[in-house]
Amino acid sequence: MNKEYINHKQASTILDINEKTLTRMIMEKQIPCTKKGREKLYLKTDIESLKGVSLPEMPEQKIIVVHSGKGGTGKTTICNYLAKIMTNQNLNVLVVDADPQHYFTRFWGNHLNEEDKEKIKTHNLLSLIEGEKKLVKCALPITDRFHFVPGNRKLEHYDSLFANSYGRELKMKKALTPALAKYDYVIIDTSPSQGGVTIAALFAAHILICPIDPEVDSLDSAIELTKSIDAIKKSEMNSHFNLSKLYILPIKQKEGLFRNTFQKEVLQEINSVFEGDNFSTEVQVLKPVLDDKNIPQERWQGIFKENTKAFTNHYDSLKEVFQDGEI
Repeated sequence: MNKEYINHKQASTILDINEKTLTRMIMEKQIPCTKKGREKLYLKTDIESLKGVSLPEMPEQKIIVVHSGKGGTGKTTICNYLAKIMTNQNLNVLVVDADPQHYFTRFWGNHLNEEDKEKIKTHNLLSLIEGEKKLVKCALPITDRFHFVPGNRKLEHYDSLFANSYGRELKMKKALTPALAKYDYVIIDTSPSQGGVTIAALFAAHILICPIDPEVDSLDSAIELTKSIDAIKKSEMNSHFNLSKLYILPIKQKEGLFRNTFQKEVLQEINSVFEGDNFSTEVQVLKPVLDDKNIPQERWQGIFKENTKAFTNHYDSLKEVFQDGEI
């Protein structure tokens, strides 16, 4: 008798559940899968055995941190496009600028009204963490559904600013807790540093996206990040750490033939390194996103404008990735 295999979407249709719930069921019941390229396939009989199975309530996975230990991998770009994709789906999104360089703030600050522009100096992530301001006052509106908490250059001194504060790793998590009731998703932009403010962002995170460009040192930084996560999970702070999944997002660049061959080799290595159960957190490698750095336009301007090739390249790829049931 031939075995009949079905893909993830077909399985969710059979069970009449969404793909996220199906993924949880498969993990909970340890349903085996086989791979055909990037596609996961399951025995139809295994999937049918899940009919009527119920799962315990899962806490909402609402806080997404975008972090890479290497600069120039497009973290701020990804935060912006994620927010755009989500608002297009009528979701309410809050972006938190936890990067001391505050590129996100420097761009979107110019789109605020004059009153809110002045607020950036006093109503930002640092004043929120310090308890001087409430979240409702620091979340500045870009549109009705898209708000952001501005960054502050002093965040680079997070460790010294809160040196005498017990539980400084949890300060951002506590400060952002009210956002969970108001927003569908919170997206946190970070710097390449793994200093105190980045660690605080990781403690707030449910989901972590790590962009990797086609360079060996970028892959090395992602491996170091997983080691840091493993160390936290083995520490006494583990009970406060809610990170459930790490997504590796390869960034491809339009280059010549030699460069494309090199990128392919690095991508193969990325898939090899993060395959299996080598890490304490579930790791998944997403489909590569195309980033054309040869666009003849000042990149910092092109990052956010919808009528540019830069936006089209990123937005189309990210939309495919994040509407694929993977997040």
